[in-house]
Amino acid sequence: MTLANVIYIIILLVSFFTATYVLLASKKVVSIIFVLLTYTLGFWVFTNFLLDNIQDNNLGLIIIRLSVLGPILIGPLFFNFAMLFPSIQQGYKHKYIYLTLLSTIFFIPFIPTKYNISYINITEEEGVDFGLGQMYWIFIIYLCVFVLLAIYFLIKKYRKSIGIEKLQLSLFGISFFTTFILAIVFALLIPQLGYPELGVIGPLSSVIFIGVTAYTLIRHGLFDIRLILGKITYFTLSAFILYISFYIFVSLDIFVFNGIYSPESLFIGIFFAYLFVLIYDNYNEFIKEKVESSIINPGYNPNEVIRQLNHSINTQLEYIPNIESIISAISQTIRPLSKWIIVSKGTEIERFGPKEIELKKDQINHLFELFQSIETDTFVKDEYLNEASRNISPIKNVINEILGMIENLDISVILGIKNQNAETIALLILGHKDGYVPYSLTEVRFLRTLADMLSVSLTRSFLFEEVKQFNATLQKKVDDATAELAQRNDQLGEQLRKERDMMDILGHELRTPLGTARNALVMIDSLQKKGAIDEKKFDKYFTISLRNIRREKDLLETILQSARLENSRIQINLEKVAVQDVIDDSMTAFQEQAEQKGLELTAKVEVPNAYINVDRTAIQQIMDNLVSNAVKYTYKGYVHVTVTEEEGGFIRFKVEDTGEGISEEDLKNIGKKFFRANTHLDSAGKIGDRKIVRPGGTGIGVYVIMGLLKEFGSKLEIQSEFGKGSTFSFKLKKLDMNQLSKKIEIKRETVAPDILKQKEAERKAQQDKKMEEIRANVQKNKEQTSEDPKPVVAKPEVTPQNQPALAEVPAPAPEQVEAQNASELQKIENKEASSPVVSETAPQNPAPTEQQAEMAPTQATPVATPEQQVGEEKKSGLNTTL
Repeated sequence: MTLANVIYIIILLVSFFTATYVLLASKKVVSIIFVLLTYTLGFWVFTNFLLDNIQDNNLGLIIIRLSVLGPILIGPLFFNFAMLFPSIQQGYKHKYIYLTLLSTIFFIPFIPTKYNISYINITEEEGVDFGLGQMYWIFIIYLCVFVLLAIYFLIKKYRKSIGIEKLQLSLFGISFFTTFILAIVFALLIPQLGYPELGVIGPLSSVIFIGVTAYTLIRHGLFDIRLILGKITYFTLSAFILYISFYIFVSLDIFVFNGIYSPESLFIGIFFAYLFVLIYDNYNEFIKEKVESSIINPGYNPNEVIRQLNHSINTQLEYIPNIESIISAISQTIRPLSKWIIVSKGTEIERFGPKEIELKKDQINHLFELFQSIETDTFVKDEYLNEASRNISPIKNVINEILGMIENLDISVILGIKNQNAETIALLILGHKDGYVPYSLTEVRFLRTLADMLSVSLTRSFLFEEVKQFNATLQKKVDDATAELAQRNDQLGEQLRKERDMMDILGHELRTPLGTARNALVMIDSLQKKGAIDEKKFDKYFTISLRNIRREKDLLETILQSARLENSRIQINLEKVAVQDVIDDSMTAFQEQAEQKGLELTAKVEVPNAYINVDRTAIQQIMDNLVSNAVKYTYKGYVHVTVTEEEGGFIRFKVEDTGEGISEEDLKNIGKKFFRANTHLDSAGKIGDRKIVRPGGTGIGVYVIMGLLKEFGSKLEIQSEFGKGSTFSFKLKKLDMNQLSKKIEIKRETVAPDILKQKEAERKAQQDKKMEEIRANVQKNKEQTSEDPKPVVAKPEVTPQNQPALAEVPAPAPEQVEAQNASELQKIENKEASSPVVSETAPQNPAPTEQQAEMAPTQATPVATPEQQVGEEKKSGLNTTL
């Protein structure tokens, strides 16, 4: 076999296996065009190989005419490949492939005719001699047109390309142009000049294109050629052992056992079969490992690396050691010049790598956003260096942004690492490889596998950290709950103690007025039995009894009021209230008590004609409580009540005293239910040279004041200096009378007449009913007084505890009762006539305070007068509303 034939065979094998594997590995258009170009070039080489090895002129004529089909197809195929490689030419459309290939149909009818090759003469001395037909030169021109167009566009791409793409274009262009020139010269021109023996150089020149193409594919990873060559080498070596084994076994059968079907051959064949399987299995594993570590993945076995990483990662819950293991594996296998893994944990960014990454934090965050917005998770810089390749990508905007960020940085590959929820949790960033060799498809797949392993590791580690944090949080909550429970237990114990103390206090406070009233009544009864009672003594003891009964009633009402406030069940009836009336009532109620203690109780109202929109009973209760406390806790000096107007239309109520004051510690607790300041007492029960006896109290008065003020949209302000006195104040919105008049007029205009009539009828019916009840009571009193001018009330008999019964109390004269009833009736009639029509319910007059009742002359009667009934009903109605 000649050297030319050996080269022919090598070219054919390399072309066939390379094209076949590329076709199986990739279905891209550029891959298919490359496969067709390689097959066509191989077909042309194969026809020339046949011509060099046959002697029949007729068969040679058929073969040489068919060989022209190769150059005809090579032209349009190379043109389309140049338009698609390494990136598609702008303006190029895939339909051009079909148009260019269809143009060859015109030449096919001329291929088997004399217009192609007119004759052939094959001799051993001169080789192959043939004559060119009339269409042959047209075929050559057709080929040259496409080749020149392809070279033109390759040069155009070359000028715009950079980096690896530029190198690839230069190698492909030079190798193909060289092969083309040599093929034209030695396959066409030299034989026509009388040197047919040199014609073999034309087909053999294709080794230049095949060799350079193979080098470019291996060097730059086009079509993952390392994997292609590795598979070719693997199958070749596997087939080689089969080939050798076959000839060895056949030779033994023929020369030793006299044939392959002899009994001895069949028997020994069983032994050889087992021996072959044993040897071939180990040989196959050895070849596979060597091919992968030497050709496909030089220097490492990816399967072994992945196996070791799996073992390491699966036994480690912390993600930092796993990241370090993956970085180490990348350094030992792919060997990029730089590598980083960036992990996103909420708002935190962690960087891992041998050196500081050149990207800033905001750029890294933007990278995470970009990878989150697209489905792909792999970015290889070399694939998108050409503008045309970026334009055909469905995510070209994202690609352009990424390229703009890493344009001048040592970054070639970025892999997004996502969790099971498709959230980007990390980025694997790799720099250039040594010599700026591009990343092959096999390497990218290997990196993708590592990225997937890292995704599982990070997800598991984050979950582990969440569980740890959850356990820590849960433990903290348990500890906090335990501490809170202990604190609540302590507070509950303290509350129970306070409630026990308060029950004692309430029992004392409730028993004291009842006992005083009882003693006064017992004294009246005792004096009456002795006949030693006169009107002055009766009034004295009856007034004491009445005052304490009302004190008991107010205490109970305060307790009920606090309960309503605590349960948010209090109701407020707002009405127009004169500020002067409220102050006058409070001053009248406590003037006598202040004088008895030698205190100066004064009031100064700077806005005597001012009105406020509040609940009459509630505001009176607030003022009475403040003045009462001031008088109660002041033993020397004065109690001043002032009312002033402030900016914004507010009325300021202030009660100032020179009492014992409140300590800073107690000020923090003032207003808490059942709290009573007692720290002003020292162990000796005195301040300085003054002995102090703490007054009684329930500790709910200020609590009720604060609750009522809150309902009015105000608050109690306290200023106190221990040992010098206190100032309590609050402010309420002043009622604008002009605005009120406008509202009344508006209401008169807007309320429908039929509704007004209905409301007026209901109000008249209620008043008529009340008048009938009063008249009935008056008539009943007249009848009783006519039968017995001096009615008496039966008193209870002496109790088992030898308590004397109450003495009979003379009733007022009938003339006095009639006069009081007539006066009350006249008041009701006047009120009815003057009541406004616009309000749905007539405003209630404030009930007289118990202090006013105590200060007024009192006569005890067994039957209440109509005036007293009306007064008690009004007061009871207000209190029930509260």
